[in-house]
Amino acid sequence: MASPMATPRYCIQHSRFTTQDGWRQRDLSLSWNGNIAVTGRNVNTHRTYIDVYTNVTRFDSSDKPKLIYSKEFEKYEDERKYKARIVSFIDDNALVSCLGSKLEVFQVNKDEVLRSRRVNGDASCLSVRERREIFIGFWKSNKITVYDVIDLNEIKLIILQGIEDDCFPYDMTAIADRIFVSVGEAKEGSERKSLIVEEKNGRILSELTKPTDTVQWYVGSVGVNINTLGIAGAVWRDSYYSKNARHREIVFYSLLSENNCSFLIAEVESGVYRIRISDRGDMMITGDWETGEVKVYDMAEIFTYGHFKEKLAVTLQTDECAKLANFFKIPKDQTDDILSSEKPSENLLLTLEEKGILQPYNDDRLIEAFEELNTNPFCRNIADIFQKTRRHQHISKVSQNNWMKK
Repeated sequence: MASPMATPRYCIQHSRFTTQDGWRQRDLSLSWNGNIAVTGRNVNTHRTYIDVYTNVTRFDSSDKPKLIYSKEFEKYEDERKYKARIVSFIDDNALVSCLGSKLEVFQVNKDEVLRSRRVNGDASCLSVRERREIFIGFWKSNKITVYDVIDLNEIKLIILQGIEDDCFPYDMTAIADRIFVSVGEAKEGSERKSLIVEEKNGRILSELTKPTDTVQWYVGSVGVNINTLGIAGAVWRDSYYSKNARHREIVFYSLLSENNCSFLIAEVESGVYRIRISDRGDMMITGDWETGEVKVYDMAEIFTYGHFKEKLAVTLQTDECAKLANFFKIPKDQTDDILSSEKPSENLLLTLEEKGILQPYNDDRLIEAFEELNTNPFCRNIADIFQKTRRHQHISKVSQNNWMKK
């Protein structure tokens, strides 16, 4: 069952969406230091735009994101509806953008195009990996082309294995040796999948599961953080047409668990189309294609202590509860009462809280127990994910309190 999404820390919206008709948001990118790039187009005038905002490095700061770069571009060369401007940061001051077949590298602080070239097709999505390589997917093609960031030379061609040629990527994140990609056909009712692909040969490693099997779900976007949290987040909607979607949900997956198990589902607004998770693992942004809003979230407020306990309670089996009770030397009569209760896992976690073993900002001893007992690895993974995000929040609060005492 989906939980309500946390309240965003900030909401960014350019004035063009409230003063002019026809604007639609298209793409988002998030730099290492939290800068945000947004692109879109006007369906009436066919102009496109790039906006860049600086973000705060700590959520306890009074600073708010500021617009540091904004540029609108003239009508594109033809009016094919799939021409849309896409974007990805190279670093805080440089970004790569593609409109149709025109690929450009921008220097934001100088408002300058550093280099450009034509690519073989109309780009549907792109991703920059480790500031060195640009991965581009194309409309109505199962191929991904990789370019060098420095000179924009083509490096390699990746064919998505098992994907028909008329299917193509809608969104993509290239990280480490994997490509996280949303693919589907450009026709009504066609299924859209969220796949993890091996970069070396285009082989599908696994598929991210849908929220439920009760309705036909369509994936729109995937945000990934491997190095810090080991998670992915995917935006799903219940209609092929974005404007007709009644329900949208973001599903979070543990990439370190078998079959990339989901561990949290959150409801979001009807227009949410894009999601990005910061490399540091402390921030997530979503984009709304209709309103142009970008919402900035603190990951610790999405992955709460309450969510953590709730997920553990439904994941832990009775035999695992017995092993944990023995590990933490809970008296036998108390253990028997826990195991014979209607909700043994919930009662065990409550007991661990009362003994100070499980705390809002520290579950080291529980993680240690999972490792030593070789318990369900999924429990170990989600404990690690939630602890990292909660510790970030705890450190921020301590920093804020120390600053206020000065």
